[in-house]
Amino acid sequence: MTEQKTDVMLRGRGAILQVSFPSGLPTVSDVGKSLKDAGQTARGIPLVFDFGDLEVSRHWILHLLTDVVEIQDLIVKGWESSNDVTRQVLSNLGLADEASHRPMVTDSTTAILSHPLRSGQSFQHDGDVILVGNLHDGAEIQATGSVCILGTLKGLVHAGYGGDNEATVIAMSYMANHIRIGTTVSVTKDPADCPWWGRPVSIALRNGVFVAKELRIDTNNA
Repeated sequence: MTEQKTDVMLRGRGAILQVSFPSGLPTVSDVGKSLKDAGQTARGIPLVFDFGDLEVSRHWILHLLTDVVEIQDLIVKGWESSNDVTRQVLSNLGLADEASHRPMVTDSTTAILSHPLRSGQSFQHDGDVILVGNLHDGAEIQATGSVCILGTLKGLVHAGYGGDNEATVIAMSYMANHIRIGTTVSVTKDPADCPWWGRPVSIALRNGVFVAKELRIDTNNA
């Protein structure tokens, strides 16, 4: 199925709807309009965004998540790109592409929160969670999938809630005393003992041990 607008193509691919941009990257507003015009077709079927070899900025993807995906209550199953810069941007945002071992976006729905969670607030979700904002001390997120904090992580994150030890926690600034992935808890008693304190990081379990990878944030694509 092809939309009237040449910049946005919607095509059925099995049980998903592929969104691609054959004639160049459109504005986020144009993408939103095309998906809105598709009505229940776009809202009822998991989407995969295929950027091809287009170079896409961090700002564009964040704009898409907050102003289109969240507002229209869309289900995003995956992201695809053959462009190295775009793949790095997706990785830094915790949105691994379809070729990765375990994509950030699972078969369950992805919840996108566009406001910070403050002390005393909690959020539980069956699937992956993306928080566009800070998780303050005393706030908590529990997700059966992975958790991506596009801000400062000070509260409690439990990714893989229910026992998924392959879930991932990503934060643009890690300042938490402890996190949980699956059945394992990591505790940081002293920030001086945490080399990635205050830095952008991706954390996963490897053979029962927490392994952190500092993320490279390219401000030229912000």
